[in-house]
Amino acid sequence: MSKIYVKGSFTVEAAFVMIPILLIVMSLLYLTFYAHDKAAIASLGPLMLRKESQIEVKKELEKKLWLRDISSVEMKKNLSYKKMKIQTKKTLSIGLVEMLLGEGETYEFSRWDVAPGEYLWNYEIMKEG
Repeated sequence: MSKIYVKGSFTVEAAFVMIPILLIVMSLLYLTFYAHDKAAIASLGPLMLRKESQIEVKKELEKKLWLRDISSVEMKKNLSYKKMKIQTKKTLSIGLVEMLLGEGETYEFSRWDVAPGEYLWNYEIMKEG
C-alpha cells in the first residue's frame, strides 16, 4: 500500500474566529468603562465631602459615571468629622464579566473638618443653649 500525498490547505471559518475576537474586544471596552467609573468615584469622592446635600452629591456623581448608577449616598457629620458612604449598582449586565465584577460596590470617604472659627461659634451656641 502506497501513501498518496495531496496538496491542500486548511481554512478557518471567519465565524469561528470572529466570535472570540468580538468577545475579547467587548470585554476590554466594558472593563475600560468600569475602570473609568471607579477612578471617577475615587477622585470625586473626597471633593463631594464638601457638599452638604446627599441629593446634590448623587446628581453630580451620576453625571460622571458611564456604567454604574448611584443607589444611595449616606452622609454623617459631627462638629469636626464628615463621613460619606456611596453605594453603586450596575446598569448594564454582561454575563461573565459582571459575575467577576459583582452587582455593585460600596465606597467610603471621610474627612476631618478643622475650622477654628466654626468651633468657637458652635461653642458659643452650646454655651447659651
